[in-house]
Amino acid sequence: MADSNIDHEAIEKVRERINGSPALSEPVGTGKPFASRPGPLRNDSSMSIKTSLAQQLVFGRSGRKDSPDKRAVIGLVGFARMLKPIYEAAERDDPYADNRLLDIEAFIERSFQDLRELRATVDKLLVSRSDVHHRLAHSLKPVQVPLYFSNQFAFRAAYLINDFDTFVCAVQTAQFVALLTTTKANTLIRRGNKTVRRALASATGYQCSGVSRADILSGTAKARAAVKRWGELPPDILDGSRRAVFGPPLPEESLASRFVADTTVRVKKPRRARCRKRKATAPASE
Repeated sequence: MADSNIDHEAIEKVRERINGSPALSEPVGTGKPFASRPGPLRNDSSMSIKTSLAQQLVFGRSGRKDSPDKRAVIGLVGFARMLKPIYEAAERDDPYADNRLLDIEAFIERSFQDLRELRATVDKLLVSRSDVHHRLAHSLKPVQVPLYFSNQFAFRAAYLINDFDTFVCAVQTAQFVALLTTTKANTLIRRGNKTVRRALASATGYQCSGVSRADILSGTAKARAAVKRWGELPPDILDGSRRAVFGPPLPEESLASRFVADTTVRVKKPRRARCRKRKATAPASE
């Protein structure tokens, strides 16, 4: 049967209505680019805060001159702010920034381990009586904290605070039901708070070296000054074989592959001009 009675224009309109966009004028595979591209991706994350101690670790606390005991506390917000230039320097192939990210990651992971051990102690108490069941204390009105970070390290620190928040609820539950004394409960909370604050303070004092692996290979004056100030880096840092798990990828122009992992790479030092006395040569015998 001839297809002269088929309304092709109506079919195309139905396709547009179903797909939500006009039908492609060119078949797929012609190699012609689309008129528009998808926009950048954005996420929306937040965290529920149940205790005032965890809230303090999010926003930090400024120190007071009139009260030496009230020292400044670096919170999650300050940690993320201090971490940003380190992460950006690592993106520019700065091996010193890579080394610092490794240290920060080690602090965070160690704090996770410390909190797990402390939490295991409390959980053991809460299940010590088989016929008694305790539900962890929870906030009737938790605070929602938005999480807007540009790198994964800040999110890891947020998860650390979340673990501490839940840990405090567990300790206070054990204290309320007479499984922990007030003194012991306060000691556990202080230990947990200290390990989190240690991780959040791991990004303090950073100063950008301003060098790249290319500078170190070339032995530039900037690279020599960095080595003199911060010391030489291990070979596995320079060649990129040991980097933070959540660190940025090496840039395409990185010269990390030029370093040899099994030798100590040292910055080239400028040669000093030496005046050597020429030895008098005896006349050739005839």
